Amino acid sequence: MMNTNTFAYRAIEISDIPDILHIQAENYPISMQEDEGIVRSRILAAPDTSLLVLDHHGVCGYLFAYPSLLGRVAALNRPFVIARKADTLYLHDLAISRRVTGAGLGKSLVSVATELGKMKGFTYSSLMSVQDSLGFWKKLGYQVRPSIDHASTAALHSYPDNAVYMVKPLVV
Repeated sequence: MMNTNTFAYRAIEISDIPDILHIQAENYPISMQEDEGIVRSRILAAPDTSLLVLDHHGVCGYLFAYPSLLGRVAALNRPFVIARKADTLYLHDLAISRRVTGAGLGKSLVSVATELGKMKGFTYSSLMSVQDSLGFWKKLGYQVRPSIDHASTAALHSYPDNAVYMVKPLVV
């Protein structure tokens, strides 16, 4: 576990599911909320790249991320497909509890995850920007990339209309 001021970061565990579902419900409309079984499968599929942040009250944010390929998009409410020869850390779901809004935890979780991605040898980090979060991701160095791979076209349609695929190089 890594401590930063009054916050601690660690890998997500199965026992965190109730807290994750609560924070997810605070942040997303029902159409974008992923069910408990999918959350469980994601923890099992990517245990060393999915993180959460805690304060003295408990879990206050999470980030599901997994090894992928540049141009590959994860569909909502579907299991992760872990790439064998991954070049990209895909950030699938970042959510912060309302009780800590404004503490900079979203930026901090992304920073911890991308540093982890660099240590694991990933060349890129990618994501789908949803809910008008484009400005947030641009401030973190992500840029819109219009092309996704052919296999991801159906996955793209699982997102709201304003979803945008974004990429950030991890190796300069």
